Amino acid sequence: MEEQAKIEHLEDALQKYRLIFQHAPLGIYHVDMQGFITDCNKQLAEIMGTEPSAIIGINVLALEDQAYMDAVQDAMAGNLSVYEGTYESILGGKNICLRALFAPAEKNSQGTHEVVAILEDVTEAKEAEEKLRKSEERRQIALENSGDGVWDWHIPSGETHVTENWLEILGYQQEEIDYKIKGFNAYVHPEDRAAVVTQLEAFSRGQVERLNMLFRMRCKNGAYKWFSTIGKMVEWTGLKEPLRAIGTHRDVTEQQQMVEALSESERSKSVLLSNLPGMAYRCEYKDHQWEMTYISEGCYDLTGYHPEKLRLNSSSLKTLILPENMIHPDYREALWEKWLQMMREEHVFRSEYPIITANQQIRWVWEQGRILTDDLGRVKALECFVTDITERKAAEEKNRQLDQLKDEFLANTSHELRTPLNGIITIVESLIKGIGGPLSPEQEKNLQLVRISARRLSALVNDILDFSRIKHHDLRLHLRPVDLYSQVEIIIELLKNQASMKHIVLLNKMQKESPMVLADENRLSQILFNLVGNALRYTQEGTVAITGKVKEDMMTVTVTDTGIGIPEDRLDSLFEYYEQAGLSPEREYMGTGLGLPISRKLVELHGGKLEVSSIVGQGSAFTFSLPLMKSVPDETWERLPDEAKSDTDHTDQSMTVPVLFDNEELLMSHPTGKSGEFTVMVVDDEPVNIQSLMNVLSLKGINVVPASNGEQALKILKGSARPDLCIIDIMMPKMNGFELCKQIRKRFTGFEVPVIFLTARYGEDDIRAGFAAGGNDFLHKPFEEAELIARVETLLNLKKSVEKAMATEIAFLQAQIKPHFLYNALNTIAAYCETESEKAGELILSLSTYLRGSLSFENLQDTISLAQELGLTKAYAEIEKARFPNLKIEYNIEVDDQLTLPPLTIQPLVENAIRHGVCKKKTGGTVRVHVTTNPEGTVILVEDDGVGTEVEKLKKSINQGMCGKHVGLCNIQNRLNRMYGKGLEVESEPGQGTRMKFFIPSEHRS
Repeated sequence: MEEQAKIEHLEDALQKYRLIFQHAPLGIYHVDMQGFITDCNKQLAEIMGTEPSAIIGINVLALEDQAYMDAVQDAMAGNLSVYEGTYESILGGKNICLRALFAPAEKNSQGTHEVVAILEDVTEAKEAEEKLRKSEERRQIALENSGDGVWDWHIPSGETHVTENWLEILGYQQEEIDYKIKGFNAYVHPEDRAAVVTQLEAFSRGQVERLNMLFRMRCKNGAYKWFSTIGKMVEWTGLKEPLRAIGTHRDVTEQQQMVEALSESERSKSVLLSNLPGMAYRCEYKDHQWEMTYISEGCYDLTGYHPEKLRLNSSSLKTLILPENMIHPDYREALWEKWLQMMREEHVFRSEYPIITANQQIRWVWEQGRILTDDLGRVKALECFVTDITERKAAEEKNRQLDQLKDEFLANTSHELRTPLNGIITIVESLIKGIGGPLSPEQEKNLQLVRISARRLSALVNDILDFSRIKHHDLRLHLRPVDLYSQVEIIIELLKNQASMKHIVLLNKMQKESPMVLADENRLSQILFNLVGNALRYTQEGTVAITGKVKEDMMTVTVTDTGIGIPEDRLDSLFEYYEQAGLSPEREYMGTGLGLPISRKLVELHGGKLEVSSIVGQGSAFTFSLPLMKSVPDETWERLPDEAKSDTDHTDQSMTVPVLFDNEELLMSHPTGKSGEFTVMVVDDEPVNIQSLMNVLSLKGINVVPASNGEQALKILKGSARPDLCIIDIMMPKMNGFELCKQIRKRFTGFEVPVIFLTARYGEDDIRAGFAAGGNDFLHKPFEEAELIARVETLLNLKKSVEKAMATEIAFLQAQIKPHFLYNALNTIAAYCETESEKAGELILSLSTYLRGSLSFENLQDTISLAQELGLTKAYAEIEKARFPNLKIEYNIEVDDQLTLPPLTIQPLVENAIRHGVCKKKTGGTVRVHVTTNPEGTVILVEDDGVGTEVEKLKKSINQGMCGKHVGLCNIQNRLNRMYGKGLEVESEPGQGTRMKFFIPSEHRS
């Protein structure tokens, strides 16, 4: 009976154990003495994310977690052990936090226990702990870095705890302030104290759950700061009475000052708007509709409507800002579109329009408005100001009418002024040239001033006429291919004197090979002259540079200076008529104000743009563009204004300078004409001009050699058939007429090859630049045939007379055989007659050879053979050697007798070496004559080891003209320059001797 009861009791206990094992909310499993799991419940399988069958049979002593195995082994040894760790769920693929309790169970004879393990998933608890920890960390960090002071108030006792930064804000230490609630009020500003006490009492009694105060508090330094205090009740007693509160204490002094300043600003703004001669208003978007929230008192004076009447309206924005009864229908829609565009693009709204007042009067107003947006960029308000401009509009209309009358008056007056001005200029110039007899210096000076003033007035008249033509669209262009580089060179040549007076360097940075542009040559010159002249006017020193750059089908030209610059607020008005941009009011910076506006219009007529950029104190840059000259310029042509196309047939503009003659080389050697006495070279890039000059000159029996550019002209001049006169067009591509004339003058004087400039320009600067370049005369286009022939024949006859005079130079040189030379030579011969009669006979023959060679008519020829020149030189040298026994003469001749050279060149050099070099040394010396060749030509060198001299002094003597002791050398220098383009090269040094040489190019060998 007892046994049966025990069995039933065991079964009952086993049943209870099984119920606990299967339904416990924890994972339970059994581990045998070998470490294998023999049983587990479903909760364990769910925690591990698998099935019980997958767990049973696992050996826990073979797992990788050493801490887990140590806990199991500790339980097998009979001890209760605990393990905490992380496992990755088998099915869920997530990490779970586990806590396991290992309890020893039945043991064997060796003392090893079976183990029962109870496992709990503590993942959520761990996550909650981590969140709490991080939250506390963030709270601490926020408190430490927020700058706010934190307080904790125990209400029944009045004890208050504060953070350190609470004290730092006020500047106190812990021991320096009574921060308990009773002493706190003593630090509050007297004006705020009553309100603070009232709020604290209500809060401490529980009448309000939250505390929110703004007050001033005294700091340690005695100053008061504004503080914002926020608190909350967090604990109550069992009787529901306030027990504990916490809060923050923030310094808001700066914010409060800003609020006060804003309030003052709003007050000042309201006063200002009330007194402005106009009205201001504000529209705001509130509660999904627009309303007028503010209108200044000036509304009534401007519109006749009271502000309150307009302010009470709530309607669409269009109705509010553009009332139908105030805005004329012709303007209302356009103004609304402008407002919408401003709100889309966030631009400032500016407009002028008429309004209808309450008494039906028309007034013109000017309105400026701006939008205010929220953080999302949505329009939330409009602020606008409107002012009455009726009087200004009436004045503008009156000024427009007066301006029209002024333009007509200026145009008519300018036309009437041109004729008497031209007469004044002509008469004054004739007086200066002496038509009325000789002038005193003072009279000439005064007449020059009259001429300059008259020309300035004439230029002003031309500007006014251009201005009038532009305004009436009556200005026509004559387009053709134009070389910009050449045009710039001409402008620089015309203005270089003006630039040099102010120490300004003019720079042409255009590329010589720049493509041609389609332009009116004279108008392009006018544009450049205005822009460069303007740059010079406002530049005291530095540089003015002209650069060019190709952009698509346009050439962009920039004129840059280092002048005073232009203020930014003046740039917009710079191209208005009668506007000057200089900073200085002094007279030197003043002008008519027409140059830049006319230049811009001329550029626009060409299809380009003129723009400006500037920095005050650093300079300005004016940039304009012109269309490039292309083979088929239809696109460029279509872009030109109608005024530019009316007088020009664009079908002809595709040509560059046509080929006028089929064989240029043949024409260079066989010029046109009747093989007359004189030959004229015509240089022009316009074939029509060349043909017309050829026709006129050929009828007078003058031969004509044509050249289409400067390079071809220089090639002709280097040949043997040198023209007697050149007629040169100034405006030519690549090399302009001024530059060509300068190149000619490097080799030929104005008498040897006279130059007449052919030009369409009449400016004084052009004439001055032409004469400075070496020109002899000017011929204006279109020219009269009689004038052309008269000018050409005058220069040709003058050239002929000068050539006859120059032929006497050789005779002048021959006259340098002074009597004392003959006397010395004859005395030497006489002395030898008594001692060496044979030597005396040789000297007589040498003297005879010398005299015959010096006085020969062959010396009047351009060249003689080298043998003839050396024979004369040796005859002279033999006489001098007889007189000076210490004198030696050496010859090094490496060329044949085919060489020709100007007569009396080597002999005078040898004579100079003997007389002024060797013979001035007591010990004598040696004179060496070298004649050598190279691929380029022949070098003739005469050197001595005499006394030498200062080389600069010697060069100056040789180049100063036909005077002084070096007259023979001057003669040689002139003839060599004329024939070969290069004279003597001189080297000398005191005590070291002298070297003189010249070069004969290979093309001059016979």
